[in-house]
Amino acid sequence: MRPVGPHDAACTTAMRALEISGETESRRITAELRRVVTSLAPWRRTPMVRDLAEAVAAV
Repeated sequence: MRPVGPHDAACTTAMRALEISGETESRRITAELRRVVTSLAPWRRTPMVRDLAEAVAAV
């Protein structure tokens, strides 16, 4: 999916950070990603934000 707005760019970056947190088992990154998901709440119905929220919740 191609980013179209700032929230989409944030999701793209956050998904990459989620991959890294899985590789490094970083609880700090995971905690930060939960805060990112919270800050993206106004866009929670957009596909990229919804996908990010689901991915972070699964960790």
